[in-house]
Amino acid sequence: MLTRDGRIGLIDARDLAEVYVQTSLIDRMANETFNIQGHSLSFHEFVTELAKITGLELPAKKTPYRVAYMAGATAEFLNRLRGRNSDRGLSRYRIRTLASIRTLDTSKLHSVLEFHPRPWKRTLEDWWKTFQSGDND
Repeated sequence: MLTRDGRIGLIDARDLAEVYVQTSLIDRMANETFNIQGHSLSFHEFVTELAKITGLELPAKKTPYRVAYMAGATAEFLNRLRGRNSDRGLSRYRIRTLASIRTLDTSKLHSVLEFHPRPWKRTLEDWWKTFQSGDND
């Protein structure tokens, strides 16, 4: 967890499929573009709920943003020295992403379609049940 908390936008794949089907059935929607997002929440809210659902402990400490950013820069530098790619590990980009606002304006979606996304907590609960059952293909 970082001291500077970002916001993320979530969409349940089932909601995404529903919007896609709805818009594909309406001729006038053929040339329309929509931002599709179910919910906007802080990364802290997301991690807190995920910890509750999975039974894992919530991180006890927050890392100062500047310290995490420097750790990302250091990891990138060390990976460059080793000839490795930093795409999958700690990086400045990942730290900036966790501390930024990554949400979409979905007002057009709501005004044109009667879009009612599933509650995001239910989406996480459904995902966890699927993950535990091993049926996550």
